[in-house]
Amino acid sequence: MKLEIRAPGKAAIVLYGILSALATGAIVPVLPFIDQEFGTPDNSVLVKMVLTALGVGTLLGAPLGGYLADRLGLRVVMLWSAIGCGIAGCAVLFSTGLMQVLVARFLIGAMLGAFGSAMVAAIGQAWEGNQRDRWLGMMMAIGTLSLLIISPLTGALVDLGWRNAFLLYAVAFPLAVSVVLGFSRHRPEPSQSQTAAQDAGGLPVFELAMLGIIAGSISTGSAMYTPFLFQELGVSTAKGIAVFSLASAVMVGVAGFAYGPVRRKLSLTQIFVIGPILCCIGLGLAAVSGSAVVAALCLAVQGLGIGLVLPSLNVHAIQKSHQGNRGRAVGIVRGAMMIGPFLVQFALEPLSLRGGPSLALLALATASGIFAVVLGLLKVGAAPQAAPHAAE
Repeated sequence: MKLEIRAPGKAAIVLYGILSALATGAIVPVLPFIDQEFGTPDNSVLVKMVLTALGVGTLLGAPLGGYLADRLGLRVVMLWSAIGCGIAGCAVLFSTGLMQVLVARFLIGAMLGAFGSAMVAAIGQAWEGNQRDRWLGMMMAIGTLSLLIISPLTGALVDLGWRNAFLLYAVAFPLAVSVVLGFSRHRPEPSQSQTAAQDAGGLPVFELAMLGIIAGSISTGSAMYTPFLFQELGVSTAKGIAVFSLASAVMVGVAGFAYGPVRRKLSLTQIFVIGPILCCIGLGLAAVSGSAVVAALCLAVQGLGIGLVLPSLNVHAIQKSHQGNRGRAVGIVRGAMMIGPFLVQFALEPLSLRGGPSLALLALATASGIFAVVLGLLKVGAAPQAAPHAAE
């Protein structure tokens, strides 16, 4: 049974993209100023965890939200997770210590993870084929391109006091209203054929989790070190860091808008190779650039790779699942994707302390190239037939 998404529901897709981009991207120019207030040589990892605590929360929230969406319905999960995200984000305004910020970021991640699992499952339930791919790409593209406004606005707010940036999480409250108006109260039941297929096949949990970890490490992991790279290259203000970070965000958005047409030409396997290769090239060149402008342009290449890989993860999860377990499939991918940076920071931070952010980014670039080769050899995402949508 198809799910009908009304106009406010489509607005909710857009607002979720904005909120997700705010949580993952707009935190970047805030990090150096949180470090100024709370950072010491002994807690440098804790400061980085202001970024990665989001992933720890998503690791728990995304699978749990997907499970609850399969059991209780999509709208229930989206509504309460949107409200919870808005409360947790705005609460940072009243924080007095680093641990309070970390807890808030953890809760934001948990709420966004639950919401995202339900939202992607809804898109997979409402549309098929290229229309589905187009909306998955649009969700990411609109959210990412919103950083053209959000990122400079965040920088301006941070320059007045870094806590002010968390006022932007109030966008979660109109998101909750859009969910109520745009989605049906009742959860459509899977057909007998879908239930039988689900029971016979199950979910490839390890495959979905590993793909999520790889994508998260490449995309969000680099964001732990790019603001410090720009600082080393002479960018001293939060607004400046935000502006130089926009090149990557723009290309993520461009790739998202183009994702539907790209999927008509390329298989998931090809995208899972091309995307990490672009990330390898962009990160490697940015690390040795020696100039903030050149580094931003190089990171735009990485942004193009990220913009191709992230919606492909959701498509892959949808293809590997059925209506009765789609929320769980998406939850596994999204949770693993956000835990990737949390795991990789323990490998990258010693390199950063020894050789600066450039060395950490070079290591991540090397890992991206290795991932491209491995995913290509394993033919991850290959469809049973030649056409990219043949299995759908």
